[in-house]
Amino acid sequence: MFAPSLFLGAMLGALYGDLLQLVVPGLIPHPEIYAIAGMGAIFAAAAQAPFVAITILLEVTGDYQLTPVVMAVCVTAFVVHGLLTRDSM
Repeated sequence: MFAPSLFLGAMLGALYGDLLQLVVPGLIPHPEIYAIAGMGAIFAAAAQAPFVAITILLEVTGDYQLTPVVMAVCVTAFVVHGLLTRDSM
């Protein structure tokens, strides 16, 4: 579950960031951040473990300036998944 959720999150996040870059070029300075955020969102929701997802992403990327973004995305995905379904993978 770990690797597929990170891959799927990275691909969907990168697609979303690139689409935003095409639609509004000046608004999104770094669309690659959406790939990292997508990885955290999918893994946090699938595993129902937002703190693990936050820790893993920050350690993998080594960019601790992304901490607020990663935390917000992981917790939001966790809460939304909890509202929509009871079970985890």
